Amino acid sequence: MPLLEKDNQVIAQADEAFAKKSSLLNFWQQVAENHYPERADFTRESMATEDMTSQLYSSEPILFRREFCNFLGSVLRPSGRDWFGLTPSDIRLRKRKIPRVEQALQDSRDVIRGLMYNRKSGYTRAMTVADNDYGTFGQCVGSVEEFPSLDGIRYRTWHLRDCAWLENFHGEVDTMFRKFKSTVRNLLAEGKKRGWNVSAKVSEKLEKSPNDKIDCMHVQMPLLSYDPKRKSQMEWVSIWYDITNKELLGVKDVPEFSYFVDRWALLEGSQYAISPCVVCSLPDSRTLQVMVWSIMEAGEKAVEPPLIATHQAIIGGIDVRAAGVTWVDKTYDERNGEVLRALELGGQPQFGEVLRQGMRENLNAAWFLNKLNMPQNYDKTAYEAQRLHDEFLRASQPIIEPAMAERNGNHLEITMAIATRLGFLGTGKDLPEELRGRDVDFIYDNPYEDARKQAMTFAYKATAEVNDIASKTKPEVMANMDHNQAYRDAILGVAPPNWLKDVDEAEEEITEAEDEQTDMKAMGQVAGLAQLGQAMAPPAQGAPAKAAA
Repeated sequence: MPLLEKDNQVIAQADEAFAKKSSLLNFWQQVAENHYPERADFTRESMATEDMTSQLYSSEPILFRREFCNFLGSVLRPSGRDWFGLTPSDIRLRKRKIPRVEQALQDSRDVIRGLMYNRKSGYTRAMTVADNDYGTFGQCVGSVEEFPSLDGIRYRTWHLRDCAWLENFHGEVDTMFRKFKSTVRNLLAEGKKRGWNVSAKVSEKLEKSPNDKIDCMHVQMPLLSYDPKRKSQMEWVSIWYDITNKELLGVKDVPEFSYFVDRWALLEGSQYAISPCVVCSLPDSRTLQVMVWSIMEAGEKAVEPPLIATHQAIIGGIDVRAAGVTWVDKTYDERNGEVLRALELGGQPQFGEVLRQGMRENLNAAWFLNKLNMPQNYDKTAYEAQRLHDEFLRASQPIIEPAMAERNGNHLEITMAIATRLGFLGTGKDLPEELRGRDVDFIYDNPYEDARKQAMTFAYKATAEVNDIASKTKPEVMANMDHNQAYRDAILGVAPPNWLKDVDEAEEEITEAEDEQTDMKAMGQVAGLAQLGQAMAPPAQGAPAKAAA
């Protein structure tokens, strides 16, 4: 289908967006060559069979990157546990913890998790790649789309080289340009599934050259930006272009923006971000490669030093191999010096190793690995354990909390929107009345949240020590504290949430127990007064009076 004027404008927008991003490609290439060789194809084409690390002498920067990104993924999405959940946005409804509401939210969570971890979804692989892009380059681009058969959801992570995006007034990414190459065979097959109008030029190549590459582009943007006059119930439009042949493959109104762009530290005045790790790590990584090469060279010279030989005295060359023989002219006078001796250069490879260890420590700090170890509380007092957890939370909060919102929240929201639209979560009639027409939020359960909850437990223990002192000096001050709420917060650090009763149910039982204690106390007081009254009553007539004390 020929391009319309509005399509030419979209392509012009894309060209401008990619042109503005071009200066970043050189930087990302350097970052990738030193930390992420598998992604080092921003400014050059890479071959699957090439040696991606031929320019490196040390793998330590790669290992630090890998450890940090793996840590990030394991904290955000720990395997073997339900790491996310749903909760009402309304705080009042959230506190009530109505059983049917909680069950409905748990059922929805289970359905969403099942879609994500389906064998065909590609979720785990996509998230692993996205974690590494996010930690290394400060951003990652992925997509969440339903299968053409509408029986599942598919996740993909896209190369930053091929993507450029625009923001709206609120700083949210609302336009994505993604370039890609497709073989003739694949383009025709995908076009048949999606109902595209693939040009005759492409179809003619199917028999003779089915593996020829066609430059294509996918664009998602607000419908108002593409065609303001177009009336539709959808908010977004999805457009596919054959750039090579300047053809419009297809256009479709869609209900969701299927791309998620997770960004770490935004560059001022730009829609692109940067990784704070790499800012500190890149200079040391470059220095380390040079240093390791020098240390290796110095070590080689120390093991096999260069030789000085008296040329006139050597017959047949020098053989420095094991059991090798070097023939010397018998007429040579050894008083003139050794025929063959090592050249002493005065090198100290061990000093280079000290410098290398310093570089390791710098890289460890650059990737926050010296701050992100979970605290060990063995043989620690409550106060000491609390300090360790507070330090861990302070160090990890700037990293983990934004990542939970970006790395988890973005794709989860798209997943839930698609699952709702495709009917995987049932209809509105299936929901409890309290949830109809209400928003829900995602909550997370991961090691970071465990540490935060445990910090509350340690705070409770420390508070108990203060309360013990206060109760002995001025007991009435204990009324200043909400002991029930403090206990509920503290117990979550050592016990799962489902061990706690509903707030209303617990308060009702506590009230009943307090009333019972009050009644028993009152009964005890009545019995005591009765006994006192009997003791103070005058003796019965005829009874002997007790002697006064």
